[in-house]
Amino acid sequence: MADTDLIERAEEEELLEEEILSDALYAEQEIYRSQQLLNRLALEGSSYKKPSILKYGILFTLSGIQDVVDLLDLTGIGAFVTTIVSFALSSLIIMITWLTNTKYKKAENYTKELEAIIPVIQANIAHASRVAMSTSRALGNIPGMKKISSKIPRVLAKTRSLAKGSPLFKVFVGNALDIIPFLGLLPLSTISIFLAYRDEKKAYTNVRQIAEEIF
Repeated sequence: MADTDLIERAEEEELLEEEILSDALYAEQEIYRSQQLLNRLALEGSSYKKPSILKYGILFTLSGIQDVVDLLDLTGIGAFVTTIVSFALSSLIIMITWLTNTKYKKAENYTKELEAIIPVIQANIAHASRVAMSTSRALGNIPGMKKISSKIPRVLAKTRSLAKGSPLFKVFVGNALDIIPFLGLLPLSTISIFLAYRDEKKAYTNVRQIAEEIF
């Protein structure tokens, strides 16, 4: 009878040990998956460099020509002619900005993806932490736990501080106003393109900074 009790107790302890090891393995896998996800986002974020010099070189050239055309209103050539030319140039500028806005939209989607993923990663870490405590394993004994836990607050803060802008909207408004006779005497198109460049550059810089925090 005593031997039977000992065998049953040994089997129970073995099952308990297997359960503890299984829970600990699960916690480590949760942290590993979260780390891999952050690494992927970091690599993607580091790929955003400066805005295209070619793109903005063309846009600034077109807007410069448009500003010169607008000045013809003062020479008596006629608002009708300058309005037609200004409309054509504005349409071309808006079309180029729209067709080349893909990278900026990807940067926007990148930050939205981060905002959606970070809470999931936080939940995974919390779950893994609870498992670690239930299995009597120290937090620091789960590989990567402390490292990834320290990254999350910094990444989240950077994501929330991202400046919101719309280069395409600024270019559209600036060039739409520029078509209006005499109002077009102001370099509205050039100003709108400069603001668009500034927004795009700032967005890419912010994304790279997030990637650096993840690394």
